[in-house]
Amino acid sequence: MKELTLVLEGHQQTHSPAPMREGDQAWVPLELFAGLVGCSAKLIGDDRWGVCRDDDEELCVPLGDGDQRQVNGTLFGRLAAFGDAVGLQWFLCDDDILQVGRLSESVVGLGVGDRPPRIQLPEDGSGDLVSSDHVIGKPAAFYMWASW
Repeated sequence: MKELTLVLEGHQQTHSPAPMREGDQAWVPLELFAGLVGCSAKLIGDDRWGVCRDDDEELCVPLGDGDQRQVNGTLFGRLAAFGDAVGLQWFLCDDDILQVGRLSESVVGLGVGDRPPRIQLPEDGSGDLVSSDHVIGKPAAFYMWASW
């Protein structure tokens, strides 16, 4: 697993241990990360953990066996296993940065400096795939059109 830089709500975090990357999955130090995003990591059974939102006592996401692991004595959780359910959005960048934010009902679209969601579509005419990864770090505008 490779160490990641965590950017939370636009601010780089320098906590230890850092989140880790394994393939296309982000693994976060469960107790530390949960505290940063308004959640708690709780033992909910024999060696089974859950991530619970602090502002909603009934929202607790149990982690499966493949969603938690010990790394150098620290419990890590797979972000994809609980992130959506507790109201987080995240993007795992190719430059080993994990960007995390809280979902907000009032925010629509992207702002200047926000990373677009990863999309991959066929280019008009050629059929070659075009990915949002090709424009990361470059000025870009996305124009979507449909005939309906």
